Amino acid sequence: MGLGSVWRGSTAFFNSQAFDMFCQVGIRDEVEHFLRTVGCGACNQVLAGSQFFHDLWRTGTPYHPDVRYTNILTHYDEIVTPFTSGYVEGPNAQNYVVQDFCAQDYSEHVSIVTDPVARDLVLNALDPDNPRPVGCVFVPPITPLHS
Repeated sequence: MGLGSVWRGSTAFFNSQAFDMFCQVGIRDEVEHFLRTVGCGACNQVLAGSQFFHDLWRTGTPYHPDVRYTNILTHYDEIVTPFTSGYVEGPNAQNYVVQDFCAQDYSEHVSIVTDPVARDLVLNALDPDNPRPVGCVFVPPITPLHS
């Protein structure tokens, strides 16, 4: 189950070209230390083009054949950019975009974990024999907690 997953890397904050430049001028360790200090130790891993993603995709897919995947994305993700980085086709994968179910839902990367549409999609994925309707209510932008 992925909420706001990043399968192909993100271009938010630091882009991979900037990080490559830091490496070329010999300050990679300093930049990584700074990122860890400000609470983003994984930032260098989630950059598009990182070694982490190169390794993840070495077999042509990030998916393991024996695992079912559900990816739930939001158009308004400000951390995983582009948001489609979380959308990967596969025979064992389902991909959903919150706004395809509810255009008035402005959930972003943090609030998707409490989003009503995401909740319904998660419950349906976990219990496919008893699907529930996916509701639609207005969710304003940047609201970390929904009822």
